[in-house]
Amino acid sequence: MRVPGLRLLLLVSACARAPSASPEEASPSSPSLSPSDAGPSAVAPTASPATPDASTLDTSFLPPARPVDLPASLRAAVAGAASALHVKTVTHVDIDAFVLVDADHGPHFPRAVDLARRSLDAFFHGRFDRHPTRAVTVYVFSSQDAFQQFCAGRTHGPCPTTFGEYDRVSRVIVMHATRGAETLNHEMVHPLVQESFPRAPAWLDEGVAALYEAPVFSCGKGFITGISNWRYPDVKAVLDSSEEATPTRLDALFAMDTFTFLTLDPAHPEAGPTDPAKENRHYGLSRYFVQWLDRQGRLWPFFRAWRDGIATDPTGEKAFAAVVGRTPGQADADWETYVRGLAPPAAENPCPP
Repeated sequence: MRVPGLRLLLLVSACARAPSASPEEASPSSPSLSPSDAGPSAVAPTASPATPDASTLDTSFLPPARPVDLPASLRAAVAGAASALHVKTVTHVDIDAFVLVDADHGPHFPRAVDLARRSLDAFFHGRFDRHPTRAVTVYVFSSQDAFQQFCAGRTHGPCPTTFGEYDRVSRVIVMHATRGAETLNHEMVHPLVQESFPRAPAWLDEGVAALYEAPVFSCGKGFITGISNWRYPDVKAVLDSSEEATPTRLDALFAMDTFTFLTLDPAHPEAGPTDPAKENRHYGLSRYFVQWLDRQGRLWPFFRAWRDGIATDPTGEKAFAAVVGRTPGQADADWETYVRGLAPPAAENPCPP
């Protein structure tokens, strides 16, 4: 995808590209608040950075070192949304640190609110362990035309994708809700990773976000995982490809920096992916690696072990070996067997034994 207005070489949009899937019908929304009751206007949406490598970390978009006044941050987000939409008040729902804004008063907003509630409850049930300390504004559009008009008004150009994106600097999600669970869950994960593991590499950030594009809540209270989805052909293409330079594909994944993962030219990252098909294969690889770990109950121990030890384990291979008992290369064959065994994905049982 093409991303306008890059701030640094590593500022690229973290976004979901998915076909539609409809979450269940949901609860209605929400109070509204006048900008006069809120804090200063939020920053307008701009191009979103992916998580940089540790050696080039841009600390301007890290979580603050000390807690902020979250209620004030929420009020400021509401005021900023009203200003951005050129209205006096906005219909919105606050869920944790997320401010969901009914940007065009469309039919998909109640479903988005319900999905956000269910997902966030599960995300903080044994998965993420750090709540956002600052508000995240989520503009929910039910109309593709309104979605594109909003982007054009804010950035003088089309939206970088037809699905949605998260801007790590302004902490704004802009999404087209007719795409369903894929877009909302994917984008909400990015600020959670940003808060919990700000130095996570792009491939892990996107892999975890992509896991929840096809959410399953039916395996018990507080449970969420993702079943195989439209990215399955991409991971099959990875398995059937001879292009990888390293002998094991999981080794290749752990070695990927942001430019490699997103197939960006370091000299001209604003031009977008140089090989979109290969970028999609990388997304599939990371997504199904994360799903494989999640099925074993090892995803979140690995996530936290890498986060807590990143100073001496920048690639995450030590954390993986500590949790799984093998190196990524040694585990590659088992991972491939798991992925190939998912065909057809419809036969998959996502619930733990």
